[in-house]
Parts: sequence; structure tokens; C-alpha cells
Amino acid sequence: LREYCRRECAELLENGVRVTHLGRRDRIPKAALRALEEVERATARGTRLHLRLAIDYGSRWAITDATQTIGRWVAQGRLDPTDITPEVVRRHVAGGTPDPDLLIRTAGEQRLSDFLLWEAAYAELYFMSDFHRRERRFGGIGQPRTQRAAS
Repeated sequence: LREYCRRECAELLENGVRVTHLGRRDRIPKAALRALEEVERATARGTRLHLRLAIDYGSRWAITDATQTIGRWVAQGRLDPTDITPEVVRRHVAGGTPDPDLLIRTAGEQRLSDFLLWEAAYAELYFMSDFHRRERRFGGIGQPRTQRAAS
């Protein structure tokens, strides 16, 4: 991540790309986090494309984190519980980024896998796979292909 940020920053700026992080920051190594924050600051005014890097991201975590933040605001008197609307939750979950119109799943999976659960509520879903190639792992890693073939 650190090398990517350093290597690509100039080209991102040149092409008007805004980079933001989506996910947990507390588990990213400090040097990598500094590089990520630097490229976010440098590209903050980009308007041609918004590149969201989903690093250590999960929707369940994002929704839980948003709920905790909203709960703190209510406890502090900064927000009345009756003012909690889907839009308020969306702003906390997605950071104000518009919901996607299209979600393309390219890895052969035909599920959301804890990815953009709130944001993808009205997105069109496109899955690039064939049913006979699917492997049901139910959250597990699964066996390497050579072992599966021998089974």
C-alpha cells in the first residue's frame, strides 16, 4: 500500500482522481496509513473519478461503527433519536459518498460477501461467473484446487 501510494500519487493528481479509504484504519500499519492519508490529502480536490480503496473493510463493521457514532451523538445531546433517519445512517456508513448504481462481482462469487451492504441496496448487480464453476465455502477458505480435484 505504501509503495502504491507513493508510486501512483502524481498520476492520480494528473488525472483528477480523488482517493479515499473505506474500512478500518486502526489495523493498517502506521507507515502504510501515513502514506494512504498523504495520498488522500493530496487528491482531495480530484473531481474526475473517486477511487475508494476498501482496505480491511466489512459492511457489518461499517454499520456497527456508524451505529456507535450515532449512539454517542445521542448520548451527548448532539442528536435527538427522532432525527435518526436512513439519510443520517447513510452519511455515517458511507461517509457521504453516493450509492453505487452498479456492483460488478468479477471473482466468480454470486453474493455480496459483506461488501457495501447498506450502499448496494438499490444497485444493479452483475455477476461474471458460471454456476458450474462455483464453490460454496460458507466463509471458509476451502481446499486448493488440486486437492478438490482428487476428492
